[in-house]
Amino acid sequence: MTWLSGGLLLGAYLAPFVNPRHLTGLGLLAIGYPFLLLANLVFMGFWLLHRHRRRAAFPALCLLLGAETFLHHFGIHPPSASTDGALRVLTMNANYFDSLVLKGTEENQDLEKIRQFLSTQKPDIFCGQDFSGDGNIDKLIFETLGSCGLRDSRMGGPSTMVFSRYPVLAKDSVLFTGGRNGYGWVDIQHPQGVFRVYNLHLYSYQLGQLAREKRLPLQVGQLLLEGIRERSDQARLVAESIARCPYPLILCGDFNDVPLSYAYHTIAAGLKDTFAEAGWGPAITFKALPFLRIDYILCSPGWHARNYQIPWTPFSDHNPAVCELSR
Repeated sequence: MTWLSGGLLLGAYLAPFVNPRHLTGLGLLAIGYPFLLLANLVFMGFWLLHRHRRRAAFPALCLLLGAETFLHHFGIHPPSASTDGALRVLTMNANYFDSLVLKGTEENQDLEKIRQFLSTQKPDIFCGQDFSGDGNIDKLIFETLGSCGLRDSRMGGPSTMVFSRYPVLAKDSVLFTGGRNGYGWVDIQHPQGVFRVYNLHLYSYQLGQLAREKRLPLQVGQLLLEGIRERSDQARLVAESIARCPYPLILCGDFNDVPLSYAYHTIAAGLKDTFAEAGWGPAITFKALPFLRIDYILCSPGWHARNYQIPWTPFSDHNPAVCELSR
């Protein structure tokens, strides 16, 4: 079992470099990284306690080889003082503000929670995915964001939106084939110069729907593999757009994939992961599964990140990611 767990962990390390269209199974290992990490830690500790240092060496080596990967799941940068003039960026899959389907007094209470959250976070840029659903709810949410000084930019559809405290000069959006989510960008005029904000939402696992439908394990596995392949194609389209970008950029979104995935690796190539640079503690943005980080804030190398946070919120199945960026 020691050799098996170590071998599977090494396989997960290969997932970012192998197109899932050629070998999809590595993508499943990437999703299982936290559990493979734990298994290797257990085996290493077991053999050390039993004074079998040679047997402990293999899981120790597997863990050492993945040190950089670990820093994309667990931050080592304590919070620090805010930088004057830093741009505060917030991204969140709002899950259509599910709690706001409630009516009457409860709805008002939920809206007040959102107002309190936004007034505390004070974002300059707010990227939302799965953002809108009911028209009446939309209006209330837009009014709430507007009261915080944020103006909306619809991006080719109601579910992906960017709200900015600064003027938007241009925007565009792309819907992925089959209507399976999409991405968009806005060019923002900032006192320090123009920059571009990407907001994207890659193909979803639909984990909530799978649970409600009580799918068989084989069916779930097939859907997971399909999602891994779809996201690899979508990620290449996003990467091509990034390569043509004439400005410094910030990229936010729900990738529906983990840091060891091919989709993440394709999009993040040449960009900085703000959590790896400025995060503290475990990175958990999706509440349904433990240790699952699928929401990101990436940026051009010219940006400097500080104070990355993942605050808990009651109005979505995702936690938001918040970061301060300066140039």
